[in-house]
This record gives sequence, structure tokens and C-alpha cells, in this order.
Amino acid sequence: MTAYIGVDIAKKTYAVAVETSKGIQKREFPNQPQGHKQMLRWVEKLIGESKPCFVMEATSTYHLQSALFLISCSKEVAVVNSRSVHDFHKAMGYKNKTDLTDAEVLAHFGKVKQPRCWQPPSKKIVELRGLVKRREELMRMLTQEGNRIQTPMLTEEQKKSLRKIISALREERDRIERKIKEMINDDHQLRETVKLLTSITGVGPIVATTLIAIVGDISLFKNKRSFCSYL
Repeated sequence: MTAYIGVDIAKKTYAVAVETSKGIQKREFPNQPQGHKQMLRWVEKLIGESKPCFVMEATSTYHLQSALFLISCSKEVAVVNSRSVHDFHKAMGYKNKTDLTDAEVLAHFGKVKQPRCWQPPSKKIVELRGLVKRREELMRMLTQEGNRIQTPMLTEEQKKSLRKIISALREERDRIERKIKEMINDDHQLRETVKLLTSITGVGPIVATTLIAIVGDISLFKNKRSFCSYL
């Protein structure tokens, strides 16, 4: 029998919910190695002989540490899309966040939906994800500085400084984009995946690369519907 464990992760802590014969048990742990060990001992004591599956949302990089620890302990992990959980929350008729904690919702989501097991990203995907994230950060900074230079009453020194920063940001963005392109071109699987995704109307190389960085190996999805539902 599988016991679905809801894990709601934040930067410094995470909440865990376990459904037992005595009702829902909840506890909070620090999001660090010692906290992961404490959490696993606590969960295993509660569920006994049941097989645990830890259900968590994809939360930037915050979930990775916990997920990788659990995988290293040969535990099943399901990393689910936040929108799917939100839609489930609404569909089940929970009117507000006080009805159930997020961890409880994740545990219930796992029990009802039985999501597929998560596979750790390859080293290539981790590297690509980092480059894509850095490009997004640079694009945000470019937008911010581009807005600033439009501000009325700027002095010439302010404009000079802003133009210098914008030029440096563009140069770094272009360098990151070249690295992304090199990584794609040097890897047959990544190159073929980008080719497949860009065959979809409206999907260009940047969108395709971002999708790969988010979901990892798309061949792990059984069909188009399961891929789309993850997104």
C-alpha cells in the first residue's frame, strides 16, 4: 500500500502532512540535510509498512534538495505542477487555504491523482536550467534599466552609467545565449528535442529550450496529454 506524503516547501522550512488511521499528522522541518533526515524518520514511524510517495510542487530550486535526498534513500518522489494542484484544490471545493494546509492538499492530490514518479534531472539538464534561469534574470535587468533610462530629468552622467550597464547586460545575455546554443548543438538528444518542440506552431528556440529546462527529459511522458497537463 502506498502512503502519499504531502510536502510543502519554502526557502528555509517545509511542512509535511501524513494521513494515518488517527487522522492527518502534520509537522514542520528545516529545509536542510538534518531536517530531511528527521522528516524521513518521522514519516517512516507513522506509516509503518506502507510504501511512501512524497508529493511536492516544483518550487524553483527549493524542492530539489529534499527531492534528491529522498531519491538517494530509494524513496519515491512526485514533483507536480503548481497549477494542477491549484485546480485540484478548487475542484475539491476547498473554499480557502484554512480548510486544509498546502501540505494536506498535496497529500490528498497524491492519493487521488497518483502522479508519476519524478526522475532526477541529468547533469546536462541542470546546466541548461542554470543558463536559462540566468538569461531570464538578465532579461529582467535589461527591462529595468531600459525603463530607468526613459525617466525624465536624468543627468548626462546618469544616462552614461545606464547605457554602460545596458551594454554590459546585453553582452552577457548574448554570451549566455551562445552557451545555450552550443550546449544544444553538442548534444544529439537535446538537439532533436528542440527540433521536435520547434515544429509546434508558435514555439521558437528560446521557448523550446525553456520547456526542456523546466520539464527535463520529455521522453519520460507517456503521451502529449500527460506532457501538457504537467505544464
